[in-house]
Amino acid sequence: MDDFNKEFSLTTLKHQFDESDLHSMSLNELKNMRQKVEDKVQNLQSELSDLAFHNYRTYVDVSTTAEYCREKFSQMDILMRQSSSSFPALEEQIDQFKNQSNQLFNEFKLLGDVESTNFLIWEIIRLPKLMEKCIRAGHFDQAYSITNFALSIKQSKLVQYPLFKNVVDYLLEARHSLLDELFNKFSGPLNLANSIQIINNIRKIPYISKTQLRI
Repeated sequence: MDDFNKEFSLTTLKHQFDESDLHSMSLNELKNMRQKVEDKVQNLQSELSDLAFHNYRTYVDVSTTAEYCREKFSQMDILMRQSSSSFPALEEQIDQFKNQSNQLFNEFKLLGDVESTNFLIWEIIRLPKLMEKCIRAGHFDQAYSITNFALSIKQSKLVQYPLFKNVVDYLLEARHSLLDELFNKFSGPLNLANSIQIINNIRKIPYISKTQLRI
C-alpha cells in the first residue's frame, strides 16, 4: 500500500502539470494508470467506510453513556428525595443517641464517685459508728453535730431512700445513749459548774421534752 501510494503520488505529480504526456503514453500505460486510479479510489472508499463505522460506534457509545448517566441521575434524584423525607427521623434518633450517651456517661461518672471511699454516701453510712465513738469518748459537741446533721437529712427528700432513712433512724435513736451517758455523770461527785454544764448538754439533745428533763 505504501509503495503504491508512493508510486501513484510520483506518477500523479509527474503528469499533473503535463497533460500532453498522456498523448504520448501507450494503451497499456493508460490502462495501468486507470487501474491505479481505480485502486486508489477503492482504498479511499474503504477508509471512508471504516471512518464512518468508527464514528457511528463512537456515536452509539456516547448515546449509550448519556442514557446510562440519565438513568443513574434519575435514580440518585429518587434516592435523595426518599432520603430527605427520613432526615427528620434520623436527626431525632441522633439526638436520642446523644442524650442517652450523655446519660450513660453521667451514670458511669456517678458509679465511679460512689466507688470512692471519700464519697458523701460512705461518709453518711459511717456516721453511726462515728456517733458511738463520740459518745464513748465524751465528745458531746461532735455527737450533737452528728445528731443535727441527721435532722437535716430527715427534713430533706433523701429520707425517702431506705439507705439514708436507716442511718437517720439510728442516729436519732442514739440520742438516748447520749442522754444515758450524760445522766451517768450524775452518779459521781459533781460540783455546781459541772452539773450546769451537763444540764446544758442535755438541753442540746433534739426531741428531749421538758418532762424528760424534769425526770
